[in-house]
Amino acid sequence: MVQQGTANIAVREALSKSGGNMVGAVENPSKTVQLILAWLEWFDFREPLRRTNTTRANGTGTWLVESPEFRHWLENHEKDYLSRTVWIHGAPGVGKSVLCGTVIEYLQKKPAKPEAELPTIAYYYCDSSSATKRTPFDVCKALILQMQSQCQEPLPALQAAYRNAALHNRSHISDADDVCSLFCSVAAEMKSSYIIIDGLDECTDIATVIKWLVNATSSINSLRLIIFSRDTLEIRKGLIGFPSLCLTADSMKPDIQIYLSNAVLSLPCDTQQMKEHVLKVLYHKADGMFLFAVLSLQTLQQANNIDDTLGIVESTPNGVYNMYRMILGKLNEGSLRRRSLAYKALGLLSTSTRPLTWAELKTALSWDIKQQDFRPTSAPFKDAILAILCPLVEYREEADTFRLIHLSLY
Repeated sequence: MVQQGTANIAVREALSKSGGNMVGAVENPSKTVQLILAWLEWFDFREPLRRTNTTRANGTGTWLVESPEFRHWLENHEKDYLSRTVWIHGAPGVGKSVLCGTVIEYLQKKPAKPEAELPTIAYYYCDSSSATKRTPFDVCKALILQMQSQCQEPLPALQAAYRNAALHNRSHISDADDVCSLFCSVAAEMKSSYIIIDGLDECTDIATVIKWLVNATSSINSLRLIIFSRDTLEIRKGLIGFPSLCLTADSMKPDIQIYLSNAVLSLPCDTQQMKEHVLKVLYHKADGMFLFAVLSLQTLQQANNIDDTLGIVESTPNGVYNMYRMILGKLNEGSLRRRSLAYKALGLLSTSTRPLTWAELKTALSWDIKQQDFRPTSAPFKDAILAILCPLVEYREEADTFRLIHLSLY
């Protein structure tokens, strides 16, 4: 298996030693795999899973992997292709992406049966805020890349595709390689595969994605598919007849109880009675919306004392969208300079096609409209942005990037 930590280095070394010639390295299986991964444009596909897992508490999602719908999908060996796919849907902010992470890790840790090969597990988090994470091509390419990265030998269908690309001087996979058909060919070579897609509703061409996924599961008995998304008419029509599971407020309440019970332990207030009060009130106001619980806890981290904590808890409205209104309302109560900076930063983040690095955001915020020039001395401090925009913005320290916390903010 090609490990993520060394993959990029290995790819660069292989390309360097072969002079970038993919055809000339096929006699070495290990080198060929590295070159194929380079052709597929290796990227850190695990990053969205790590990000969603930061808000997941141990013990959450157990109800899903123990549900009859999931067990039937996992354990059935029927020839009926409809039973090999399950659609899990719910409202924005209910916790779909977090549950998707639970399913992925459950499958990764699930022991294989005696004398059976470990199944191939590939997943993808669609992201409408990124221009390169929402097209059918992006989804296909990422799944193919993961399948090859879990094999020590080059997959025949993939090896043939990249040889053909090399003959036509195409250094990276492209639409000319018919990625949807290539995915089906690669998946057919796997003994057993699990495909997990999150945020299908955020794709640019939902009908195309559904079509090739359904074609794949209908023709490949060893392929299992789980889709997480909002319940939209287009997806409902495309998946008509397939088993589905709706994430209701009631079904999510046990997970929210676990999450809040763990999260309140980190609050600065030192009395157990206060923490129990916070837990009780926020659990009631969350009403089964996981995102509300996350936003509430992040807001409470700004409290300076017990009075502040009580004030924030009691003034927190019910529901995610009311929560947004409250946060934006507090921004409006600040100084003109603070409001201007907040809305300028939010405007940049909401119109960007990907997360912005701090260097990019800082530079953009230093633009002076009147003078039509950049003024580096007017660029805000990073801590100031974090303080003003919390909890509407997510900051990833390892990548030094900023993005809006959720699709529902756009």
